Amino acid sequence: MKELDAFVRNELSAVEARQVLDSININAELKEELDVIQNFQSITRTQTNNKLKALLQKQELKQTKVVSIRPRSSYKWMMLAASLLFGVLAIQFLLPTHEQGSHKALYSENFTPYVNEVLVKERASMESNALDHISNAYDEKKYDYVISSIDKLAARGELEGKLQFYKAISLMALDKQVEAKGILLDLKKTELEDYSNQIAWYLSLIAINNDQKEEAAFYLQSILDSDDYFRKTSAERLIKQLKN
Repeated sequence: MKELDAFVRNELSAVEARQVLDSININAELKEELDVIQNFQSITRTQTNNKLKALLQKQELKQTKVVSIRPRSSYKWMMLAASLLFGVLAIQFLLPTHEQGSHKALYSENFTPYVNEVLVKERASMESNALDHISNAYDEKKYDYVISSIDKLAARGELEGKLQFYKAISLMALDKQVEAKGILLDLKKTELEDYSNQIAWYLSLIAINNDQKEEAAFYLQSILDSDDYFRKTSAERLIKQLKN
């Protein structure tokens, strides 16, 4: 589906993106295809970073051998040391900050805001305008506005729970992990219909970001044990990575 590829690359307009989301929401195969694409992107980024690090290590090994051959040349040794230092600093500059820690990298590689399906679909007559504004802001990554608007909207029942879920995701996008975790834990207690795996997935990412491997593994295992297909492949891969 060409539209799905364009959706993943954020090349669609808001209207086109909503049409794709409508298709994803009613088609389980499309949802699974989207999950596969996102997983492939994550794996590709990881492989690229690993190749770059391996290249630096190989270059460092070659330079070390040169030093051992010419121990009497202090000038060349100093130049070599400066060259290695420059290389390390260049790699640190080119790579994103979160790549410096393995768990931070895992979090960054796997966190993507949840697709805007509920905010597009849910339309209560008296709340239509407010939900439209929240939906548009979420699509445009205006997460501060999403959070403040949800706080002002007096929704009821299941809609309130789903809006709180999107508030938690918006908080995570703003790197406000503590607040997001509190909301997700509350939603987990309410057993929000059809959102069990989604909640577990984002709780596992927060745990990974905080270097809480056992807690992350617990939530990931709950995804594998569920009947829902959401993020099963990603959960299995992440559990293996946490064991390394």
